[in-house]
Amino acid sequence: MANVLREAVSKAKRRYQQFGFDLDLSYITPRIIAMGFPSEKFEAAYRNPLVDVLQFFETFHKGHYKVYNFCREKPYDGEHKIKGEYEYFPFDDHNAPEYQIIPQLCKDVDDYLKADERNVIALHCKAGKGRTGLMSACFLVYMLDSLNAHEAIDFYGTTRTFNKKGVTIPSQLKYINYWSAALKYRFNIGERTVKMVKIEMTPTPRIGEEIFVKVSTFNEFVCEKSLTNNRKLTFKPAKDSKNKMKEEEALKLYEEIYGELKEEKGTVSTREAICAWDWKMRCIEGEDRFGTDGSSFPIDPVTIHGDIKLEFTTSKGGIFNIWFNTWFIHDNKLEFSKMELDKGFKDDKQLAPNFKVVLYFEDVTTAPAGEQEMPVCQVGIRTDIPEDVTDPSQVPPKPVSVACDPNVNAAECLLIETESVENAKRVKAPTWYPIYHTSLNFKNFERIVNHKIQFPVQREFFNINPELDVVKETSREPLEVARSVLYSIIQLYLRSGFYGRVLDYHIELIMLDNLEGVKLFEQQASELAVINLDKLKTGEHEPFWINIYHIMLLHGLLYWRHRPNIEFKDMISNFKKFAYKIGGICYTLHEVLMGCLRQPWPKDSSIDKVVIFDDSNPKSKYVMKEADKNLGCLLSFGTTTSPGIWLYSVEDFAQQKEIAINTYLNRQAAALATKKEFYLMGNMKMFAKDYGGESNMKRELLARHGVGEHEIKKWSLKYQPEDRENRIILDHLIAQNIVVTHHPINFLGQCHLFKYEKPSVKDPKA
Repeated sequence: MANVLREAVSKAKRRYQQFGFDLDLSYITPRIIAMGFPSEKFEAAYRNPLVDVLQFFETFHKGHYKVYNFCREKPYDGEHKIKGEYEYFPFDDHNAPEYQIIPQLCKDVDDYLKADERNVIALHCKAGKGRTGLMSACFLVYMLDSLNAHEAIDFYGTTRTFNKKGVTIPSQLKYINYWSAALKYRFNIGERTVKMVKIEMTPTPRIGEEIFVKVSTFNEFVCEKSLTNNRKLTFKPAKDSKNKMKEEEALKLYEEIYGELKEEKGTVSTREAICAWDWKMRCIEGEDRFGTDGSSFPIDPVTIHGDIKLEFTTSKGGIFNIWFNTWFIHDNKLEFSKMELDKGFKDDKQLAPNFKVVLYFEDVTTAPAGEQEMPVCQVGIRTDIPEDVTDPSQVPPKPVSVACDPNVNAAECLLIETESVENAKRVKAPTWYPIYHTSLNFKNFERIVNHKIQFPVQREFFNINPELDVVKETSREPLEVARSVLYSIIQLYLRSGFYGRVLDYHIELIMLDNLEGVKLFEQQASELAVINLDKLKTGEHEPFWINIYHIMLLHGLLYWRHRPNIEFKDMISNFKKFAYKIGGICYTLHEVLMGCLRQPWPKDSSIDKVVIFDDSNPKSKYVMKEADKNLGCLLSFGTTTSPGIWLYSVEDFAQQKEIAINTYLNRQAAALATKKEFYLMGNMKMFAKDYGGESNMKRELLARHGVGEHEIKKWSLKYQPEDRENRIILDHLIAQNIVVTHHPINFLGQCHLFKYEKPSVKDPKA
């Protein structure tokens, strides 16, 4: 019953339901954990029980974890209750933090993670979503693992929730933008004091009440004023328009806006095009239903500085809230679209879809930041190592800080990140539009995915694309070609994901934002059609076909729909439809998996029926001749519980396999000493026969965890639920000196993010 309550409270958040644990907890990265409040007594019935949280950390991160609490409304004695280290950075739920908390937290986290490569951090507020996501995204940006705020926000939303809605409070999103702009353009914020003198709202809200604005700083109340001078606001009644835009008209408008912006800018991301499209449709609906008249409210000047909260209310309750920092005021005014209003962004009755608020100010005093240096993240990605440096001993020391740019205009830098440049010459696209985060309107993204990505059923052989110039001949060896083609598509994935973890959302973005890169890959893949399979040498068949399998899998995932989560039978059905021409012979992905790789196995494979090529079939010459019982630890199915993908060669194939198998077991399996339970992913059930049965599989894989032969009988084997959500794991390509972040940087600038560990028994009492 308790677990049912906890799942209900978790809603769309991902729970950690592995190895006997069931917690509202998610790994954002291998070293950043987001979780719900660790509770006691009655609250533990529907939130994370503190005792279970401690058991989790003592099992998997004993002596190497630090908990950060952002819950202002729920302080607790963490220094005594948490066995690891503890820090408190409080701010209110559904609100922004004091700006200075962000750099303080990032520096504290950086120092802790730098102290030991085994250290991890656990961030939590009450629900473990909004405030936790704000700080998680800020640290991702600080690490340079995200190129900007929107990448960090969207990545957090994907890893923490099922519906991509991680951070959704507009003011919290704004403060991530603040921090991202400060890091990108190298500035610290100073003290700017201003007087707020006027507020404008367009179109006029449909509110027939007196409107008040309450002004507060982060710590104290400043004043409250009536905007309507003790009168009710008057407005023209809105029309209930019946002219709702049809879907085909809306999608045609998207294509027109995308084309116009691309012609204007040269390149335009899908995210920006969706924002322009969304704002255009908001303007059309808003003008139709609410008109274009606005309201202006002069007020007695209010002197403010620093972090400010404005609460707009009536006698019947709140309308919307705004947070901002006065350092980011541009030309003595601030504009807020409806998407930037806390509470208000959901209000479709009182506020028009294209509603905007403009605040006007007069300067009082400005004091620049006292600190002229910005700290540099010590555990993050390094972009300062020259490309030609290959010797680790030649890598220069990492700077502790960098000089700020004294000429930077913070407000203008922020606008570059969050608003389009106004252009009155646009015809279809709006002259101005806010650039917001996908998490605020993921439904629009899904509409474009469904519109743009379609499985091309008319093209049977994906590596013979009639639209492209194909490779006519090659003198290269088959394994060499397979490695280079796999490397080519891996680069597409790595430039879209986050250090080796590419989720369904990122896979779709490859097709939406890098179609030219996909076409180039497909052109390179055509070389496989003209290789000479007779050149495969002894020992090359297994690495060759594993590479081919992963090429076709990654290619197919670009075209297959990823939501809702795919069932295994549907996945196998896709495998049967997807074909390559290799060495002049047509192979489906299913034939590569169940024929070329599994020909040596009995016909009763648990995956699917083994494809047997008889002697008259030319494919029979090139299949694997010897069975490999560890294939289950080497083959990805493109799901969150799959093994990672390697580039295999023949020279060190045995060593590569050992590292790949151990990495998979270390990540997706667990041997827990407390109850002598050995957990494997559910998909390993399909490969139990490869080991000669479950008992043999348990024996061999537990041995890799260091369990002695005489102890193995005491252990029970348990299977984890299978997760069908698409995710590609590429991070242990690190062993082959391949850059696995989406930064085009020197390998030595990111290799410290990954470490190889052999699987071991987890014992919290050890």
